[in-house]
Amino acid sequence: MPDGEHLILIVDDNEISRMVIEHRVQKMGYQTVSVDSGKAALEYLQTEPVDLVLLDIIMADINGKQVLGHLRDIGRLDELPVIVVSGLDNQENMEECLAIGACDFVSKPINGDDLNEAIAMWMPGTDGSQLRKFFRHKESETEPLNSPVLDPAAIGQLQKDHDPGKAIDLIEKFESIAPRLYRQIIQASKSRAMDDWRRAAHELKGSARSLGLAQLAVSARNIEQACHLDQYSEALSETSKLNDYTSVGMAALKKYKDGLSTLPS
Repeated sequence: MPDGEHLILIVDDNEISRMVIEHRVQKMGYQTVSVDSGKAALEYLQTEPVDLVLLDIIMADINGKQVLGHLRDIGRLDELPVIVVSGLDNQENMEECLAIGACDFVSKPINGDDLNEAIAMWMPGTDGSQLRKFFRHKESETEPLNSPVLDPAAIGQLQKDHDPGKAIDLIEKFESIAPRLYRQIIQASKSRAMDDWRRAAHELKGSARSLGLAQLAVSARNIEQACHLDQYSEALSETSKLNDYTSVGMAALKKYKDGLSTLPS
């Protein structure tokens, strides 16, 4: 069992994802510190000791692969386990992260049992840290309409990890930022600002995934990937559908939140 003394650094540029991961890790009995960028992670690790790092891949300044590469080059990965926690969960990216030096890969949306198992396996001083590398992978859907509005597995995990009051706080946080992200995506699409378009879609994807909004997350991911590949027509086509996915998702999330408000905290 965790002894409450091990410290885990959480690196993720999405605020809701950080909040969800931090809460889950603390429930497991570990101490946490969180930063919102690869640059901040490297700066923290220069001066502060941690036992394990949970690292996102797609970040605006220094991405997770660059963080891994820097830690490898200075010899830190020999004694510091880094678990990649990312929605960028295709086989190629997983294998690349492991080749650079990550010890494991947990896909988003996060299954709490998978995260707990990975941390227990690689935390220094545990028997599991001697086991060989592995990763968990679930094929990613590419068509939003083939995904549920609210993913039952993700909602179940949210209920498992958070009391009703905390879950409501997370939902209200999303309700406050989703309109801003939608406006940024629309504005960027009109000006063909591909980088701004991609960044806003990436943030929307991560937040939606954390709360089980599967259709919206898949649509945002498709926009992000099209922008990354400089595929303007594809990004614009997917963006034209985003209002519907956002409206349906927000309505379903509000209904779920209203049900939570009747439960004891």
